[in-house]
Amino acid sequence: MTPVVESVRSAVALLVAGEWVALERLTSGRRLSAKELERAVIEYGRTLSPLPESAFDELDIIEVDSGLVRTLSVRVPLWTLEEGRSDLELDLTLKELIDGIYELEIDDLHVA
Repeated sequence: MTPVVESVRSAVALLVAGEWVALERLTSGRRLSAKELERAVIEYGRTLSPLPESAFDELDIIEVDSGLVRTLSVRVPLWTLEEGRSDLELDLTLKELIDGIYELEIDDLHVA
């Protein structure tokens, strides 16, 4: 498994577990706070579930020309117990700090 997928997997696991504060810490609280993440999931009205392994093979990953550091935009479709694959999506930015180590930012958690 690639470091990018492992980084995404960590963020999704925290989101699914409702570990809002831990996810806020992981992303240094940039863009979305723990309360905003929790509110988005509650307003969606369904129960998030872990992604199937195949979902990690289908991540939408785009390299962003940011200059100094390798930067990736990643769109992650989410799953719920009620729907399976849902229309809820997690949008992330990953910045490579050193080889294989990424800093994560949550850009959005929204209905796609």
